Amino acid sequence: MNKPTDTKTKAVDNPDDEPVPQSVLEEIEAGGHPIKVCREYRGLSREQLARAVDISEEYLARLEAGEVRGAFDAISKIAHRLRMPTDILIEQ
Repeated sequence: MNKPTDTKTKAVDNPDDEPVPQSVLEEIEAGGHPIKVCREYRGLSREQLARAVDISEEYLARLEAGEVRGAFDAISKIAHRLRMPTDILIEQ
């Protein structure tokens, strides 16, 4: 599998994680919500991701808007589906 050339290694918490592209990290650092940025990077709609991790689209929208912090179980499932480290999806 080819990896993007703009990657930066980030902490890995499951074997399916891939290096996080620098462009994703920069967008998050510029204020983008980590879940939304990663979801869009993977080319998924909100509906597709919500269905894949068995949460409501409304709940996912509230997570992406920063209205709720989200249960660790939900964040973990989202991270696994997006192939991103869980810690990058948790807003500090």
